Amino acid sequence: MTTAAPSIADQAIEQTITRLLAKYPQHSARIERGAALLRAGAVRRLDGERFSVRASNGEREYIVTMPDDGTATCQCIDAARRGRGCKHAWASYMSQIAAIRFEVLSRRAGVPAPDQWSPEEAKRLLFARWLVQSGRVGEGKP
Repeated sequence: MTTAAPSIADQAIEQTITRLLAKYPQHSARIERGAALLRAGAVRRLDGERFSVRASNGEREYIVTMPDDGTATCQCIDAARRGRGCKHAWASYMSQIAAIRFEVLSRRAGVPAPDQWSPEEAKRLLFARWLVQSGRVGEGKP
């Protein structure tokens, strides 16, 4: 039995997770929990700064705000106790970085231009470009 090669989106997510774990080993537990949310498709961008992240148990959604200064806020109990760095914030951050990495990997793979992509792929690419051009995302903004 053969297994399918991971998609470009999956590669982008896994590379993002691997790099963040290496860069922030002191946050590995929350990064891993956020990674599980990202892999499960629990992260949704609401607008420029806000993301909705479905809870692990699926019973509620948390709003994560990621302003330009890189400080994240979340409505969850963990964020209230610690001030920042909850799994929902990490999942939101990883989704931003993965969107950029997706664009880079797509270019390297020779994926057709956005006007030839499905509407969802085009939306992701435009969002990634906007994040980079607006300066909202960088490797040093957890």
